[in-house]
Amino acid sequence: MKPVILLGMPRSGTKLLRSFLNQHPKINIPHNESYLIHNSIRQFGESFDFSVLKNRIEYFQFLTTTKFYGKCKADGFDFTFEDFERLLSVYDWQHVFKLILNFYGPKGPHHQFLWGDKSPGTFSQLKYIHQIFPNAYIVHIVRDPRDYCLSAKNAWGKNVFRSVHRWNLEINYYSKLVNDLGINSINIKYEDLIDSPIQQLEKICEFLNIEYPSGLENLQKTVENIGSTKGKPTVVKGNKEKYIKAFNSKTISKLEGIGKEGMVSMGYPISYQGKSISLNPIYLKYASLMDGLHSLQFHMKNKGLLEGFSYFSKLHSNKR
Repeated sequence: MKPVILLGMPRSGTKLLRSFLNQHPKINIPHNESYLIHNSIRQFGESFDFSVLKNRIEYFQFLTTTKFYGKCKADGFDFTFEDFERLLSVYDWQHVFKLILNFYGPKGPHHQFLWGDKSPGTFSQLKYIHQIFPNAYIVHIVRDPRDYCLSAKNAWGKNVFRSVHRWNLEINYYSKLVNDLGINSINIKYEDLIDSPIQQLEKICEFLNIEYPSGLENLQKTVENIGSTKGKPTVVKGNKEKYIKAFNSKTISKLEGIGKEGMVSMGYPISYQGKSISLNPIYLKYASLMDGLHSLQFHMKNKGLLEGFSYFSKLHSNKR
């Protein structure tokens, strides 16, 4: 069993990539981010026995507490325990995840071809995914960290230096996992996807061993709900290198020094020639607290006081 797993940092084009791929008749990926596979394995273990009824009940109760389940229910998906029992034919993790993620995909629970998940953020989830699906198709989309940190700043008020620090850590961790475990993966640059979507989507289809259907590059609906591409149903070509006008040369140099190792490994050219820059741990803790506060304020402003706080809590518990 080989699901399609879309990975990438937030604000790096994972929504755009999912929207493209979901237009393919053979691909079915839920609209909402699940963080389901790694959270489930951490909670219940790799050898959880689904043949026992009380275990299936316990797992379904866990599922209903996730942000993923709540968002899907708000979108009109009514997935009940009866559905779970009726549709689950093989009692193992692979078939449980296939059932749930297919059910919530736009093509529905009886889709017979490729299915998958999109959960951007921490790459630590990859080791859990590999445990259950060692042959999964991992499609990793990466964005220039100088633009990534600017986008995160504009969207959520994130500290740009901490953002690039996290980007560098995650990219290096991902690269090490891929090499150490022999993970079946492909890297796609966000900049290449928006400039030449046909070539990049053809490359992905070849990786997935499926044909490229004509018109796959033409988006049918709006992708983003925040940021500079909010509400735009088409690919915004040229949505890159905005950091050049946004930051002064000193800031750009520091960003490149912080993200140097990851930028070099992902093929992003830099002007910085010095040693890699490490941020002070005290500074990072302060920046983390401020980023958390800005994130909380963002969700409270958009969803209201109580709902925003609840959403923020679930969001961060699902990403740990």
